[in-house]
Amino acid sequence: MLSLFTDQSHFSFKQNVKDALVGLENTPVELVAGTLNIQAYNAGIFIGTAYERLEGSQAFKVILRGPIRKCIAASAINAPAYVKISSAGLVAANSGDKCVGIAIYPYVAAQNDIVSYIQTDVVMP
Repeated sequence: MLSLFTDQSHFSFKQNVKDALVGLENTPVELVAGTLNIQAYNAGIFIGTAYERLEGSQAFKVILRGPIRKCIAASAINAPAYVKISSAGLVAANSGDKCVGIAIYPYVAAQNDIVSYIQTDVVMP
């Protein structure tokens, strides 16, 4: 099973719509649900800032809110979603919870799956 992990706060994501972010460097972005594609931030979960387009491709380097980490899911999680740590692992957060990050992969995680999440301390809106 694919899992993502980085030591640094940047990662490359594909644009959801071809050339939609061209000329929009330094734009806040969000993940499109059910994909690892990005689009300009609208009403989803802000994951970072589109920094630069990788030459000749539809991929953008994104400066994330934090590094990508891995954890075991304690229950089902639909990414992207705010997540918190429970005694059994990572779980989806509820409104107002203190979160440890934003789950980004897999898109639908079942209990005991390895989940990749952007590590960031935030109170869920």
